[in-house]
Amino acid sequence: MTLLPPLRMDSKTENKMPRTSHFKLLLTGILLLLTAGTRIASAQDEQPEESSRPTYVLTESNLPGKTFAVKYDLDVTGQVEERVPDNETRTFKIESMATLKYSDRHLPSAGRNEAALRSIRYFDQHQTDVTIGDRKTELRLPQKNRLFVVEGRNFELLYYPPSALLSANVLEQLRIPFDSLASLGLLPRTAVKQGDNWKPETWALQLLTGVEAILKQECLCTLTKVDGNIAFVKFEGKVSGGRFGAATAVRFIGQYEFDLDRKYLRDLVVSQTENSSISPVSPGLDVAANIHFTRTPQSSHPQLRDKLAASIPLDPDPVRLLLAYTSPWEARLLHTRNWHVIPGKFVLLRLMDSGSLITQGTMMGLPKMEPGKHVPEEQFQKDIVRSLGKKLSKVQSAEEIETTDGRFLYRVIANGNSNGRAMTWIYYLAAHPDGRQVSFVFSTESELMETLNERDIDLIRTIQWPKAETPTRAVSD
Repeated sequence: MTLLPPLRMDSKTENKMPRTSHFKLLLTGILLLLTAGTRIASAQDEQPEESSRPTYVLTESNLPGKTFAVKYDLDVTGQVEERVPDNETRTFKIESMATLKYSDRHLPSAGRNEAALRSIRYFDQHQTDVTIGDRKTELRLPQKNRLFVVEGRNFELLYYPPSALLSANVLEQLRIPFDSLASLGLLPRTAVKQGDNWKPETWALQLLTGVEAILKQECLCTLTKVDGNIAFVKFEGKVSGGRFGAATAVRFIGQYEFDLDRKYLRDLVVSQTENSSISPVSPGLDVAANIHFTRTPQSSHPQLRDKLAASIPLDPDPVRLLLAYTSPWEARLLHTRNWHVIPGKFVLLRLMDSGSLITQGTMMGLPKMEPGKHVPEEQFQKDIVRSLGKKLSKVQSAEEIETTDGRFLYRVIANGNSNGRAMTWIYYLAAHPDGRQVSFVFSTESELMETLNERDIDLIRTIQWPKAETPTRAVSD
């Protein structure tokens, strides 16, 4: 029985002219002067007309405390590509329909640009129906996970609960293109006239499309017409760059309506295409999406009261930003958003940093032992040596990690080579006092160990089981 997870851009002519020709030339000159004068007068007449064109302010002011009811619909069709063993790929058709109804109560600004976009959001409805190949899945937000703080931070739209912790699975359901809050980044920062153009800031495009690192971007907004109290703005653009380590290209075209009397963006419709390659933590995509949302001012929402809004700090507690994952073996981990959890027979834990994969961890459940017992350290080391085989050069260290709540943590670091690269493997054995236990192995290129910077042990220290005490050490980014 194995106790370890598996590894994984001319003057002569003039004198002969009749005198009448000189008269004609003089007459022609007078006519030209008169015509020019007429043109000058005409241009002078036009100038006041141009300057008298009305200007419009398309900004939402005094947002803090205002509440909007939002209905958001998203339809996606296309293909998804995933990697399978032996570095081969397979493609599936994908269809997805999402219907969201939520209320946003705007919060005070925490800074400039994206940091000015903040709200506390409650979902009255959040349902997504996805079909990938022959698999159909219905995604619904749990009743207890419907209240979130949403804010622009570090070029992304961040979601987190005001209390408790968010799971990675729920977070993926919350991420949507052209989120209503992020769409406020399409509004012009100065007064505009009909026919005027402007370009949104790069941060706005990042929030709207989800592209983390933008290499090229184009986007133009145009005030096309004003009908009564409604301003109509068309926008079109494209963004290319990286997301989760994958090359990504997004194109979009759409229109929004701005209520000039009540000063708010009330309706937006956009069509978007996205093409992205396979990354270490996400499948490849070739999809088209149609998005439509409406915003309606509302006096209040029962879940978004004054006391709750006042309790939201400008800077969230780092603990609130952690994600929680509970494994099939009951062991629970708290992790930063750089870690990506991929469930399966063996749970994969991949750490991304600036678009690069730093390490891959594998978690596996072990048989429960009698209370107070765990797999012996000697046996754990022997299994490591046997598992690595000829890849192993040496066992660098083996030590027990101190805890304060009775959990047993044991770490073994081994060095070696795999496919011509120097590698470091870090193994952990974690056990609860009642005998429940799991094991981990993190595979890292040795030259990336400094970048890893012990984030593996920070993750392992958070492990809990039901009724186990909360870990005493905070998780670092």
